[in-house]
Amino acid sequence: MRIAVLLLISLTLSACFDNSDDIRFFMQEVQQQAVAKIPPLKPVNAFVHQPYQSEQGRSPFVMPEPVQGAQSSQSRAGCLQPEPGQTKQPLELVALDTLTMKGTLGANGQLWALLLDGSQKLHRVTAGDKLGLFYGEISRVRPDKIQIRELVPDGSGCFIRRETELQLQLPAAQPEPQTNGRGA
Repeated sequence: MRIAVLLLISLTLSACFDNSDDIRFFMQEVQQQAVAKIPPLKPVNAFVHQPYQSEQGRSPFVMPEPVQGAQSSQSRAGCLQPEPGQTKQPLELVALDTLTMKGTLGANGQLWALLLDGSQKLHRVTAGDKLGLFYGEISRVRPDKIQIRELVPDGSGCFIRRETELQLQLPAAQPEPQTNGRGA
């Protein structure tokens, strides 16, 4: 039995000799037949240097002059315009859609609204305060909303007056816990 096992193992191992001549021959044949067909490169155009001559155009370091015939929007008769030279308050740099009314405060007949901006900063405002990108001014503060008067550009260089409101945003109501009817 030992001899049969040894004979079987030796036959199996003798079949594993390294004879890959046919594979090497095939690979050499394929490599000789393969020819790379790369088209020649197009000739490169020579770079022609163009000297900069400042006399031909305006200097890039000087502000351009206004176009002749451009009419100033302030020169139009009967055209509604915001007040020139007005210093902006912090809330005038914030769009109205990023402001949220969170509540009101009141004392001695004065009512203030509490506004939360996009950076989660709370602001106290009252009638006459400026806010929004379109020259907004608070005309009235009520417990449930603030009324705002804005000047919106109409596209022709003038502005139109627009009334808008910012409503009080109450927190979402929390659902009451469910009971099984038997008490707590």
